[in-house]
Amino acid sequence: MAYIGQNSLPFDPFRSAAPVSDADRFSGNASTTAFTLSRAVSFPTDIEVFVENVQQEPIVSYSVSGASLTFTEAPPTGTNNVYVVYRNYQTGAQITLPDGSVTYNKLANNIRLFTTDNFTANGAGRTYVLTEQPADANTVFVTIDGIVQRAPEHYSLSGKNVIFTSTVSANSLISVRHLGFRTTTTVTAIPPGTTLSNPVVTNGMSVTGDVTVSGNVTMNLLNFTHIASNDVASFTDMQAVIANCTLASGNTSVTYRSNTAPITVGMFVTGATINVGSVVTSVVNANTITISSAAANSSTNTSLTFYTPNKLLVSHVASPVVAKAWVNFDGTGTVRIRAAFNVSSITDTGVGAYTVNFTTAMPDANYSSVCGTPSHNTRCPDASGKTVSYIPIQINNSANAGNDLNDLSVAIFR
Repeated sequence: MAYIGQNSLPFDPFRSAAPVSDADRFSGNASTTAFTLSRAVSFPTDIEVFVENVQQEPIVSYSVSGASLTFTEAPPTGTNNVYVVYRNYQTGAQITLPDGSVTYNKLANNIRLFTTDNFTANGAGRTYVLTEQPADANTVFVTIDGIVQRAPEHYSLSGKNVIFTSTVSANSLISVRHLGFRTTTTVTAIPPGTTLSNPVVTNGMSVTGDVTVSGNVTMNLLNFTHIASNDVASFTDMQAVIANCTLASGNTSVTYRSNTAPITVGMFVTGATINVGSVVTSVVNANTITISSAAANSSTNTSLTFYTPNKLLVSHVASPVVAKAWVNFDGTGTVRIRAAFNVSSITDTGVGAYTVNFTTAMPDANYSSVCGTPSHNTRCPDASGKTVSYIPIQINNSANAGNDLNDLSVAIFR
């Protein structure tokens, strides 16, 4: 039978090679049922399949899965006796519509026919349920007895509910006219690969997983919380405490008499005259280490505490910065500091009288002080008053006489 149409076809759909963009051809062997297409399709009806000039019925005679074509029975033996014509040549093609080409009739009903909800107020409730969910409170036109209401002064929205700020008088006529696009879908996630250009987040943002930023990031942080708790040092990350250490002002070298545990490079170190965030930069020998920042003042017989490397020091955990200064010392005989933060020295000014000297001065003298001395009368500060550089304290016994103690503590908060 002759073909109907043009005399010279671009290809013979039954026996000659066809352009790959138009059709695929295969040779049956009476046993093979699966063939690989040149491109993936979504449904069996996306292609037309012929075997020995007979068109096959989709689903019944064959199925597709991506680029796989599977027959329910093996095609007979023959050369190029199976061919596949793609019904959608430009799969995935994008079409740009000319401006003004979308007519009224092509729009969805909820866009071209603005929905209006009418209610008669019952005089008791403030909430009325709409037939559709508006995008926000400003995409509806609300009137009560013809008087226009404004959001959020007069009403708010919660899903399909319009909620008036006060009870509407009984028998009043409420009209809510939807002004275009509505949606019941809330966008909760940005698809992978989405490019954001100058985004503005106004009501907070929650991020789960890693964030990769290419370029500069500028943030104005009023309150920042570090969520990764496993990156924050805790008391279990305390690796060693070394007593009887000597630090020289302006020097990064620390010497000590004995080591209670191995000290390694990278450990955080805290203690008297040590700047917050200092780390061990080298271990010179069994009695000497160097730290990343020079000691603020000279001190002897003090204690240093070492924490796990690469852990964040936060207030009230590893870092002592929750207090502006603190010290524990022996006030008998020659005064000796056991451990301290931002305290350079203790001056013995009399029986039970001491002056705690700060390494870094307080911003002003309006700080709070706490002294720990069980069963004794304490003046902290004493009558001479405190300054930004030091605080004097007085310890008396029950007879109100000065008394030196071997376990004294002072903490400063500002």
